[in-house]
Amino acid sequence: MPKASRWFLPLVVSVVALAACAEETPQETLEFTPASVSGDIPCEFDKSLAVCRNCHGSPLKSGAPFPLLRLGDIRGSYNGKTVAERAASALTTRFMPQPPYDKELTDDQRARLTSWFQMGAPLGMRCN
Repeated sequence: MPKASRWFLPLVVSVVALAACAEETPQETLEFTPASVSGDIPCEFDKSLAVCRNCHGSPLKSGAPFPLLRLGDIRGSYNGKTVAERAASALTTRFMPQPPYDKELTDDQRARLTSWFQMGAPLGMRCN
């Protein structure tokens, strides 16, 4: 077998296989939709969310997929789940907040935010 054939055929097979894999894998559409609600984030949670807003603010930073600025953001949906559900899971597993902000949220704040998210982010008194 000529030298060119030794590398050419495996190259062609690899390219065809990669192309086939790329066509079979559907692209996931990640979509954030805020909820239409009026009301305020309770003051105690609004203050704790300041840590989260280092990335989940305006503008979004470090790849954050949704904001955590208003109650409508938190009650909104992101890719089939509520933002509150996703946030509760991220806090419980300690996936969020990520460094360098992970040390800025106390265990008590983390637990209280998680509980509030799990309750569906009920209304509360606005910070003055």
